[in-house]
Amino acid sequence: MGNTFAVPRAATEDEIKNIITGFAHAAEFLDRAGYDGIELHAAHGYLLSQFLSQATNLRRDKYGGSPTNRMRLILEIRAAITENVRPGFIVGIKINSVEFEPDGIVRDEAWELCRAREEHEFDFVELSGGRYKNLDEDDTAKHVISKKHEAVSSLDFTLSEVGRY
Repeated sequence: MGNTFAVPRAATEDEIKNIITGFAHAAEFLDRAGYDGIELHAAHGYLLSQFLSQATNLRRDKYGGSPTNRMRLILEIRAAITENVRPGFIVGIKINSVEFEPDGIVRDEAWELCRAREEHEFDFVELSGGRYKNLDEDDTAKHVISKKHEAVSSLDFTLSEVGRY
């Protein structure tokens, strides 16, 4: 795996609408195919996590700035999925509890993200840590299960913890 990436650019509002539609369509397809649910991957520096992290989300519109705005895309995806699947279809999300980089997600922000997801009917949260770009960095950053648990121990829904990514 190489660690070279394209220069990012902000998605347009039309592109964001297409992203939301794409996630909703995929969930509907999987529901019709007989799957019980899905997990949105919003960790490790991938697209949805880039919206969540102030280290990567430099937008100045309704999708950037405050934590509420940075969560907006994911919450809009969740709402669109709800409109397109049967009741009881499971929707979970994987987020970082910490990103291990300046301006990245930290424990308190992860807790707020989990609370918001609880309010918006996510069935479970899987916590992880780090970003794709720091996979080869200091290994002490990779084993953060105790930090994950500390970040969200007061939440009242299913929490999944896994080891390295």
